[in-house]
Amino acid sequence: MTVTVPVRPGQVIQLAGKDRRWDDRPLRMQVSRVREDLVSHHNGDRERWLEGFELDDHGHPVRRLQELVDLDVLARAPGQGCPVDE
Repeated sequence: MTVTVPVRPGQVIQLAGKDRRWDDRPLRMQVSRVREDLVSHHNGDRERWLEGFELDDHGHPVRRLQELVDLDVLARAPGQGCPVDE
């Protein structure tokens, strides 16, 4: 089955603290890659690992990171999706 992940490399997404699994601080992130090789199913929710850079208030990269994000949260981010085989 193919799932459309509604975020693409290069896109900047903003996550509220409540939308993050391991940190409750908001995050502004530029996505480098959707990890198609890592798929998580936690409590029935479909999630994807994203690789990218945390951005500061000026849009400059602060650090490289990976973030596990629920597909419903990603659906709220603007932009075109990229298909991922599941």
